[in-house]
Amino acid sequence: MELERAFFSLDEPVTSFAEARQRYRRIGVGLGTAQVAILQREGFRDEQIVQLTSGENPVHLLNLERIDAWFTGVPEALYIWEGSNYRQQNLRRSPTLASTGLYLSCSKACDARLVEDLRSAIAELEQEGISQRLRQAYLPLQPDP
Repeated sequence: MELERAFFSLDEPVTSFAEARQRYRRIGVGLGTAQVAILQREGFRDEQIVQLTSGENPVHLLNLERIDAWFTGVPEALYIWEGSNYRQQNLRRSPTLASTGLYLSCSKACDARLVEDLRSAIAELEQEGISQRLRQAYLPLQPDP
């Protein structure tokens, strides 16, 4: 599965990393996530990157203006926003600016049969349309892949 990442804010969205570097003083990202490495690779200063712990709510921090933007995976942002008390406001999303693959993995000592069974089960979920129905149920605001 590909995970698209974008900036989310309450004002006019940026269209590039360069624009975000200029406009945002404080960007919320999950502590130790790939988003941190992506922003660092794209030349953001350490003081621009605010690493949030799992207990901190980025939607709340946006509304309190403690962060200017939130850089995260699109499905996560839409899911958290949908469950928030701030839905009456207009969450704005940049275009997808980064994308990475997500994988399931096993240890090197993992049974080869288990790996094959897992691969087959995932293929079956996709072929029967179950994966798509699950995406729609849990992420109704997420566009189809």
